[in-house]
Amino acid sequence: MIKQTYFCDADGKEFSPKEGIATIAVMLPKVNEKLEAQKLTFEGNFCGKCSELIMQFIQSLKEELK
Repeated sequence: MIKQTYFCDADGKEFSPKEGIATIAVMLPKVNEKLEAQKLTFEGNFCGKCSELIMQFIQSLKEELK
């Protein structure tokens, strides 16, 4: 039997997919001080605990835009 090993891109710890796993890709549009459009992007595989924290952070950014 082949065992797959998963590591969280946020905290670097090994985790079991039974605990939860998420692949998150985010693109945030941003304008710099010269009024040039920029895109901030990140992608990674995260354990259940870290994926919840990341989703809360993304939600807080969305609320700031309202």
